[in-house]
Amino acid sequence: MSRQNETSFLSPDILRDHAAAIISDMADAVSIQDRSFRVLYQNRAHKELSGDHFGELCYQAYASIDHVCDDCPVARSFADGGHYSRERHVVRDQRDIHVEIMSSVLRDGQGGIVAGVEVVRNIGARLRAEQALREERNFVSTVLDTVDALVVVLDREGRIVRFNGACERLTGYSFDEVRNRFVWELFILHEEINGVRNVFRNLKAGMFPNRHTNFWKIRDGSKRLISWSNTALLNNDGSVQYVVPTGIDVTEQRRSEELLAAEKERLAVTLRSIGDGVITTDTNGRIVLLNKVSEEVTGWRQEEAGGRLIEEVFHIIHENTRNPVQAPVAEVIRSGKTVELANHTVLISRKGREYIIADSAAPIQDGTGTIFGVVLVFRDMTEKRFLEQEALKTQKMESLGLLAGGIAHDYNNLLMAILGNVNLAGTLLSRGESGRAGERLADAESAAKRAKELTRQLLTFSKGGAPMKKAADVGDLVREAVSLSMRGVSVTSNLSIPAGLWQIEADEGQISQVLNNLLINAVQSYEGREGTVVIRCENVAVQADGGLPLRAGNYVRVSVRDSGCGISASNLSRVFDPYFTTKERGVGLGLATSYSIVKQHDGLITVESEIGRGSEFHVYLPALLKAAPLHPIAGNEHLQGEGRVLIMDDEESVRTVSEAMLQALGYTVETSPDGSDAVRRYAAARERGASFDVVVMDATIPGGMGGKDAVKELLLIDPAARVVLTSGYANDALLVQHREHGFRDVIQKPYTMADLGRVIRRVLNG
Repeated sequence: MSRQNETSFLSPDILRDHAAAIISDMADAVSIQDRSFRVLYQNRAHKELSGDHFGELCYQAYASIDHVCDDCPVARSFADGGHYSRERHVVRDQRDIHVEIMSSVLRDGQGGIVAGVEVVRNIGARLRAEQALREERNFVSTVLDTVDALVVVLDREGRIVRFNGACERLTGYSFDEVRNRFVWELFILHEEINGVRNVFRNLKAGMFPNRHTNFWKIRDGSKRLISWSNTALLNNDGSVQYVVPTGIDVTEQRRSEELLAAEKERLAVTLRSIGDGVITTDTNGRIVLLNKVSEEVTGWRQEEAGGRLIEEVFHIIHENTRNPVQAPVAEVIRSGKTVELANHTVLISRKGREYIIADSAAPIQDGTGTIFGVVLVFRDMTEKRFLEQEALKTQKMESLGLLAGGIAHDYNNLLMAILGNVNLAGTLLSRGESGRAGERLADAESAAKRAKELTRQLLTFSKGGAPMKKAADVGDLVREAVSLSMRGVSVTSNLSIPAGLWQIEADEGQISQVLNNLLINAVQSYEGREGTVVIRCENVAVQADGGLPLRAGNYVRVSVRDSGCGISASNLSRVFDPYFTTKERGVGLGLATSYSIVKQHDGLITVESEIGRGSEFHVYLPALLKAAPLHPIAGNEHLQGEGRVLIMDDEESVRTVSEAMLQALGYTVETSPDGSDAVRRYAAARERGASFDVVVMDATIPGGMGGKDAVKELLLIDPAARVVLTSGYANDALLVQHREHGFRDVIQKPYTMADLGRVIRRVLNG
């Protein structure tokens, strides 16, 4: 047995349960010591004799020395497992005391020695009694008058010569009825007679004191279990004259122990049968029990794990960070409350297999409320997580199919409008009908702009479309959205924008798009009937435990409420899915786009709805508490200009149309297919004194140098180079943080001649 199991076996609780009730009232002073001679138990007599020294080293406590006493009986018992004794003269409280120290050992279930038992008997009285016996042979009455336990005095043949009152009350026999009768004929069970006679022979041979337990038959036919402490009275020559067994009735104690053992067995069977893993520990975090599920998951058997620290067997980490997670035993002991592990906890078995688990730990308390252990209950969630992930994959594939179908439908319609109008315009131009051709081209341009808007919406809930944030006034954005979205409809608005509303840091265009989507949905919910849309703005402080999936902090909340048709419970969880719509002519991108925009602003959008009673959407946006100056959007400035512009793009069609646009605006233009070529052209032009005033660079060049790398080389050549970033991918880091990479401005594809002209003018004007 390991030292850990020794500690568990010899814990104070178990010793009190199994030993204290038996020997606490004995006249003999009894102590129990572990293999290091540390005192684990003292009965009352021992404490009265030497004081309370629980947990101390015996030789330090009793002899005030730093080593084991010479000829220590307990040390000799540890050496060979035998019984030893010695007499010793001690001084206690100015009293001379002569004691006899007797030793034996305690063994575990495998026969290993786990502790020593030391019985210290004050033999001064015995010596005096022996002297008195030799003088007047009047010892029996003294013995019987001074003890309350069962006392039987036997002659050398085993006949009863004294039988005290405790024996009479227990057995129902009087002393006169049992006098001179053999003890095994009256009281010993047939199957135990040989064992009792062996004990008796040992006593006659001077092997005392000793202890044994056996049943006594009672007059009424029942039987009682007696624990005996046996000694002898000697003749003057030292031979045994009388054997004196002193006994305690331990029948009820044994019955209680058996009931407790049976209850523990039933509990163990129950724990091993349940479907969750169960581990119990003591207050030091050492394992007491593992059920069958725990053994299977951890890879440790009960026999191996018992006595080990919980961390050795229950090895858990965080699923994402892979950092170790502390088992909650110490926290349960400290708080006295049930503790649950956080999500994403992984249990690593002895063989290295990983299990996703849900876990809780609770204190184990006795009838007085004292905590004497902890029980951990955990459930293997690995299969459940797998099934959830598979279901999520299926749902994502369904959403992806819905999205792909919607995109194809919308783009085919737009491409039809563009292709048809361009084709028709070419026919009209060939006939000389330039006026009608211009109308067709204008329609084609309008369809292209709608395609651009559709692309922007798609990018918003993809990895691209990052917001271009700046300080913004929510009240102004709400007023503008109400003005645009509710013009010419039968639905009225009720607007609440309090004074002191916090600013936000946001992409004004994207937040306006969110507000417009919500207002349009609110108006359409009335299905042509009259009604009112209530828009309310307010400052809110979100707490960490506020029930919202938001970081604690200050937010501006915009609520849009209608009393229209409402949304069914089955559809409510899907309203933010792309291309999901219940409207006959709906596209299904509005709320999906809104959800993605708000999420990319570190905010939250929620919905409450009931069929026939309307809906209310809440938008939470992080507040910018330190007010910042607000800049109005500049109007259309004069687009004509002059200067040299270098355009770098891998698409020839883009280079061609961009070159034509800028030439039409008065600029001199050169083009380049990739970043490396653009850097060479820029350097060469600078050397010959014909530097480019502006360089427009595509962010991504498949298989070549893109704008992100090319701008670094340009700035090494000319730190004052004015470079504009353009992209059709809307890369998050580059578009949002373009200035950090050296770009002066940014323009997203597709763009019009006016868009390009305004950016070039802004850069040239600084």
